[in-house]
Amino acid sequence: MAVIGLKMPIFAKIGTYVPGTRPTYTNGTVIAKAISADLTINTASAVLYADDAEDERDESFTSGNISFGINSMDYTAETLMFGSKMSASGGAAGEIIDAADDMANEGGFGYYRVHKINGARKYEAVWLLRTVFKKMDTSDATKGESIAFQTPTISGTIMRVDGYNGGVWRERKMFDTEEACVAYLKMKAGITADE
Repeated sequence: MAVIGLKMPIFAKIGTYVPGTRPTYTNGTVIAKAISADLTINTASAVLYADDAEDERDESFTSGNISFGINSMDYTAETLMFGSKMSASGGAAGEIIDAADDMANEGGFGYYRVHKINGARKYEAVWLLRTVFKKMDTSDATKGESIAFQTPTISGTIMRVDGYNGGVWRERKMFDTEEACVAYLKMKAGITADE
């Protein structure tokens, strides 16, 4: 199974979250076009030795990190994910404001991967139930003799849903059609069919 594509990063703010239950989501939106995704899982491990040999072992998910390359991000998506504010009045209307007290919104984050399996395309939806992203670092360069695209990367922390089905942190599903995969991700993010 080879991954040959990556599409549709989507974020939805958590509307309600009570440990032991599945979060609900609001304001789901496709935030950009996908370039790359790197997901790292952090685990706690313990080994019990008895009679001079390994007797028990436990590897448990503690958290994860995601680094997601995108083509660009508009101000609306920044306010949704990072807690930045948008000025709506005066000469500064449309200005985005970043402040030390901004709080990033906790939310669900998803995307889909395109696979090639036995000569056929399959579409795998990935939904991370609880994430929080930090504001983007930037790196810019002047145009020289050749053009080099400068694209942002968003970085976030992945958390489990405590007490819900053993601490679920990710859900995945494979589809035969791209349309079904997109519909599934939109449903996860609380986006209605006509949005």
